[in-house]
Amino acid sequence: MGGTFMSLPAEYRDYFIQNLHDALSGHTSRDVEEAVRYSEHAAIKCIGLTIETRPDYCLSPHLRQMLSYGCTRLEIGVQSTYEDVARDTNRGHTVAAVADCFCLAKDAGFKVVAHMMPNLRNVDMERDMESFREFFENHSFRADGLKIYRTLVIQGTGLYELWKTGRYKNYPPEQLVNLSTAICC
Repeated sequence: MGGTFMSLPAEYRDYFIQNLHDALSGHTSRDVEEAVRYSEHAAIKCIGLTIETRPDYCLSPHLRQMLSYGCTRLEIGVQSTYEDVARDTNRGHTVAAVADCFCLAKDAGFKVVAHMMPNLRNVDMERDMESFREFFENHSFRADGLKIYRTLVIQGTGLYELWKTGRYKNYPPEQLVNLSTAICC
């Protein structure tokens, strides 16, 4: 489930998860707990549930709730290992909070997939490579998986205004390919 699922109202989350498990098992449950319990023993069951979240929605109470849903894997938006980039892109959390979140999630038994985003504002190729080097070498960021998203300029955002006035430039496609190749090698 994309976005920050745990930021949605609890009633909606429970409704969604209950209906997800019920749809797979064919059982009509009274509540989410029954749906998960029944699903665990059904012929057709949910064997892996991934929830996207942010560090501020990945605290112990959130983790317990996600485990109760049958969640097995979390996808967490890191974007960058630089504190100034997290601040300048209005992430709403620090890089240190990401590292803490990874530790809590792994200790709770989740697989963790990180989302990284090269070509953010005030980051050049060299700095992007250093961010990925930090991501791979720092034990605080030992993820079980990695998704790399390119930075998109979307109308109505601060980045769009910077792009419009020439204060932000996207990497050309071949530069992104070269960066991705360098990251993977």
